[in-house]
Amino acid sequence: MNTADINEEEVLCSSNVISQSQTAVVTNNAKCDCRSCRVCDATTIKFNCAGDPECTKMFHWDCYQEFILSKNKVEHFAKSKDVIACTKKHFLLAQKKGALDMIDGTRNIPWHMDGKEGKNDSNNSMSILIDWLTTPGNFNCYKGDNKTGKTKRKVCEEIAKKISLAQCKKERTANAINLKISEIINKYRKTSDCANQTGQGVLATDGAATFDEAVS
Repeated sequence: MNTADINEEEVLCSSNVISQSQTAVVTNNAKCDCRSCRVCDATTIKFNCAGDPECTKMFHWDCYQEFILSKNKVEHFAKSKDVIACTKKHFLLAQKKGALDMIDGTRNIPWHMDGKEGKNDSNNSMSILIDWLTTPGNFNCYKGDNKTGKTKRKVCEEIAKKISLAQCKKERTANAINLKISEIINKYRKTSDCANQTGQGVLATDGAATFDEAVS
């Protein structure tokens, strides 16, 4: 399987998830944002930091395990291995976010089953998030490639408000939104690289079907 990192120009914003006029470029830099990174293979996937919506750092999983988990003698903060924390501070923030999700009785409701009318309601947190991500221009806005001056946290707060207005059974915070988007990006990246078998990253010809399969 060929996996490749995608630079900050990665786009999920067209009706086909990626604009037909743009192609995500694969970086040739094998190193992640870990100062002690020893990875030499540029195709080794990097994961987004989930500790803070404004953090743009990405680590290889092995670097995260060695320099964050093992060094601080802690266990990964999430069930999913699609996100990391780049520092101990961000690890604690991500861990706290997970703990907050355990406080109320709605903690076990999946994103695609928390609609107002119950688990079969198609208007749920996941569908609202995917609709937002696939609206032209929105993903660039999330990544900071926009003229509005909105921060990533502000964008996530706006998405959380949309979910709240839909009266979904589970409240989603800005941090939860950011974490979920990170998971979606990494799942999509891995699915696309596996399907293409090219090492060229996500191409402009990739469609919504692949995206939907990646996040389901």
